[in-house]
Amino acid sequence: QIGQAKVYNANLFVPFLIPVSIWGFYEAAQVYWTLDTLRVIFRWLARGGVLILLYGVLQLIGWDEFFNSTDIRLKDQYVGTIGNPSHYAVHLACLLPIFLLQRGLRWKLWTALLLIELALTRSVGGYLSAGVALLWCLWFWHRRFFWWALGLLSASAVGLFLFHRGAFAVNGRVTAWQK
Repeated sequence: QIGQAKVYNANLFVPFLIPVSIWGFYEAAQVYWTLDTLRVIFRWLARGGVLILLYGVLQLIGWDEFFNSTDIRLKDQYVGTIGNPSHYAVHLACLLPIFLLQRGLRWKLWTALLLIELALTRSVGGYLSAGVALLWCLWFWHRRFFWWALGLLSASAVGLFLFHRGAFAVNGRVTAWQK
């Protein structure tokens, strides 16, 4: 069949393209990024995180119109832009080190709001993720406090396991959502 083009399924290339893309991103970052570039990137990531926090505040005061009509079970839950309290809590935990990198009183206040919103999600996975994020920060910034924080986080994790065993059960998420 001369003159006909072959059509390839793009899904065949995905296992190859993802590692190549990661490698290309890494190489570009090594060659072109400076310390000033990283500061700008983290500053813009933090500003984007502020928008997510503000949307969470809208949810807290009841002005969220997106998740009120989708699922009746989400009506009184704090789900942020993600639609799931656990995923939103982990998202906030990932933003925590980026907020801690920023300087100034304004960023300390945003970090306090982030911690308040994280607590309001009532997500055990979010709490543990925030603990791991803080441990990561302490390892690089204040190593002498790292071991104390590791002990505190370990004791907290054991306490959560002992007193909230249902959250760690296979169907723990289902029982938590039914409340």
